[in-house]
Amino acid sequence: MCTPDGQWFALHASPLDGGGDEVAVVISPASPLHRLPVAILAHGLSPRERQVALHAVRGSSTKDIAALLHLTVPTIQQHVTAILHKTGVRNRRELVAVLTAEHLPTLALPPKT
Repeated sequence: MCTPDGQWFALHASPLDGGGDEVAVVISPASPLHRLPVAILAHGLSPRERQVALHAVRGSSTKDIAALLHLTVPTIQQHVTAILHKTGVRNRRELVAVLTAEHLPTLALPPKT
């Protein structure tokens, strides 16, 4: 969840004991891990690029990603190149920084009309 001023929060809900309809909701600041899927979606990555980006951000090597996804190393390299282009960064280090930034200003507010 994003507030109008760009702060991201994670919401966790659980039914309360007693079998009623009551639910406990805990709101806490969203960690980079919580914001990561939203950041990846915001950059318009394809489903396969999203998978590759998640593994890359976790620190997996190109060879490891290829093995995990049952693809060739050149195919993963092509996906990484597309991801870097779409996110506007030059390398994996910058990719991690962009996708785990404290504030995601381009995602914080809907476009003004």
